[in-house]
Amino acid sequence: MKLVSTKVRFSHVNPKLASQTAVQRAVRKIMADASAHNWPIEKTNNEMEKVLKHLRISYFDDLAFVQKKDSRVSEQKPR
Repeated sequence: MKLVSTKVRFSHVNPKLASQTAVQRAVRKIMADASAHNWPIEKTNNEMEKVLKHLRISYFDDLAFVQKKDSRVSEQKPR
């Protein structure tokens, strides 16, 4: 699943708050879907925690790869 940045259709006074609101809406939908499938809240929270941990690790691995790649490109001498 590809992550896409939050798109706010209007100029929000506080973009950070707009992002938090968008994430909160998504989490509430996940919680409602899990509840509809009879998942206990604790299990849902634990599974979301695992997903967030994985996303953080993936993000930092990707970031480190890009930074390493960029540093190698900048070290190359022009011909």
